[in-house]
Amino acid sequence: MKRYFKLKLRHNYVFNQKKRFLSKNPFTISKIDSLCKQFQDAKILSINRYPNIIIKSTIHLNELIFRSISSEDFKQELKIKTKKLIVRWYLES
Repeated sequence: MKRYFKLKLRHNYVFNQKKRFLSKNPFTISKIDSLCKQFQDAKILSINRYPNIIIKSTIHLNELIFRSISSEDFKQELKIKTKKLIVRWYLES
C-alpha cells in the first residue's frame, strides 16, 4: 500500500496538482481497510450490485480474457467456478 500511495502522489504531482485523484478500479474495493489507513482523508464510494445480476457479465468477461491468452475453449467447469467464487465473495464481504 505504501508503494501505491507513492505512485498516486507522483501521479498527482505530474498531472493534476490542484485536483483530486479519482480511481474507478473495481479491484481495489477488497482493499478498503488498507486504503482508509493509507489515505486517511479519502472518500470511498462503492457501487455494489447483486451477484445474480453480475454473474453473467463476469463470466463473459472471464471468457474474453481467457480467449485472449489461450486457444482452448472456456469450459463449463470454469463458468461454474466463477459463479461460486462470486457468490462466496459476496457472502464473506
